[in-house]
Parts: sequence; C-alpha cells; structure tokens
Amino acid sequence: VLARAGLCGVCTLEDAGGASRSNRACETQQYHRSAHALSTTKHQNPMISLPKPLTLGVVHAMSRPTLFLIDGSSQMYRAYHAFRGRGLSNQEGHTTHAVYVFVTMLRKLMSDHHPEYIAASFDLAGRTFRDELVADYKANRVAMPDDLAEQIGWVHEACEALGVPIITAPGYEADDVIGTIARRASETGFDVAIVSIDKDFFQLVHNGIRVYDPREDG
Repeated sequence: VLARAGLCGVCTLEDAGGASRSNRACETQQYHRSAHALSTTKHQNPMISLPKPLTLGVVHAMSRPTLFLIDGSSQMYRAYHAFRGRGLSNQEGHTTHAVYVFVTMLRKLMSDHHPEYIAASFDLAGRTFRDELVADYKANRVAMPDDLAEQIGWVHEACEALGVPIITAPGYEADDVIGTIARRASETGFDVAIVSIDKDFFQLVHNGIRVYDPREDG
C-alpha cells in the first residue's frame, strides 16, 4: 500500500475502501470492494473507460512504455488562474480562458513527449468517502468560481477531441483514481508520469512512477 487515506493526501481506491480516522490499513473485504469500484465504474460520458493498454496484461520487461496520467483538476485550476482577467470569452459571452490555456498546455505536453498512452482524471461533484470520515472535510476550502465551473464541460470535451480518455470514480477524488491507476500500471510493466503540480503525489514516487511538473519547462 503506497498511501493511506489522509485529509489532504493521495490515496489509492484500495486504501480508501478501508480508511478510518486513524488511517488504519484496509480490511480484506473492503479492499476488494473498493478495488472493484475502479474497474467497474465509468464516467457519465459513455466514451470514457479504462485505457485499453491497461487491460492487456503485463508488458515485456525490455520495453516499458510510459503512461501519462494528467491531474485534470489541478491543471484546470492552473489554467484558470494563469489567464484570469484577460477577457477571453465566446460569442455568448461565456468565459473561456481556462479552456484555452488547458488545451494549450495539453497540446504542448503531447507535442513535447509524444505519449503513446495517456489519460486524465477530474474530481466529480458531490461527496467523497472522506466526507463520510470527517464531517468538516474541506470546510475551509473556497468554492470553485462560477466562471471556472461553467468551463468544466468544455475542458472535458477538449480532452475527448484530443484523444485523452477521462477516468473517474464516484465517491473518490481525481488523485485517488490516479494513484490507483499509477500503481496498477507500474505493476503490469508501465512507467508512469503523473502530470501535476500537487506535491501530495510525491508519496507515490518509486521505481517506475514519477511526478512531472509541467511548469519546469514552461
């Protein structure tokens, strides 16, 4: 187990199923139930599913491909704040700067690294398992700005248009999903690059899993 279910840290879905306030290890029954959630849960968009390469079994040890996992929520916030107030909008007057910057960053990532395998995950609206553990979880977090919330759907559509599948699981945050996929991919012969500026992902780093901060090369 790479990470426990903390109040602000990364947790794999296996961990989350049996997490408690004291961060005890998962019980066997809860482990299997939560592990099953990722493999059976699909996003509301029917085109979204687990990337096919992850279902093909163990990759030959001499040719470890790299899977890029994008922390879509953090990248979207980064895009939003990078261009906020620049006046970008569509013909209906809706703000579009977060979409523009997100697509620009995604295209740069794909142009610079030519990823053969790639996926993204975003936080879903609603409660997560952490809310069941702690009543005031994220109580002090500022709500998402309205002009960012209205761009979420367009950001998802942009990922679809660029061939980047989105993977989510109700009741879990994007970092939980990414942590789970990263570990599973590494175990089946993939190198994994987690694209995020969130330092919580550092606890997942080991041979085969790294964190790529896109700010490092602009």
